[in-house]
Amino acid sequence: MIAVLAVGCVGDDFDGDVGDGAGGRVLPPAHTTVWRAELTSVDPFNPRLRGHASVTLVDGGNAFTAKLTISDDLLGGLRRWHVNVGTCATGGPIVGDARAYPRFYVGNSGEAAAIAVIRAGLDLATPYHVSVHESNKPLDKRIACGALIRQ
Repeated sequence: MIAVLAVGCVGDDFDGDVGDGAGGRVLPPAHTTVWRAELTSVDPFNPRLRGHASVTLVDGGNAFTAKLTISDDLLGGLRRWHVNVGTCATGGPIVGDARAYPRFYVGNSGEAAAIAVIRAGLDLATPYHVSVHESNKPLDKRIACGALIRQ
């Protein structure tokens, strides 16, 4: 048998900190900034391509983790991807070192995923987007793009 105990606080003196059970205090978790993007195809030869991306600030805002998944892509394709400054319409420079974004292969299912940790900060007031490129060549034809929206 499993027992579940729920404890609540009543009163106006709760300051948001939580006790650790040993008489100490545990501070609430630090605020995390997350952006998300829905990627759509910009390739007339592969209009079904789609994907999702997320970016999470880490290391006190001095780095971010970027995650990407795509589906309905052409199997066997070797792709590059990046977080860029600006919008899909305007384009913009790559954020961080382009070599830090791993290339990925599209599997037989037409799906792929990639994760990168980028040593660069992000400005909360600046627009960003994620772009996926057709091949292994740096900055080759862009085939998918999505605006990163801060959550």
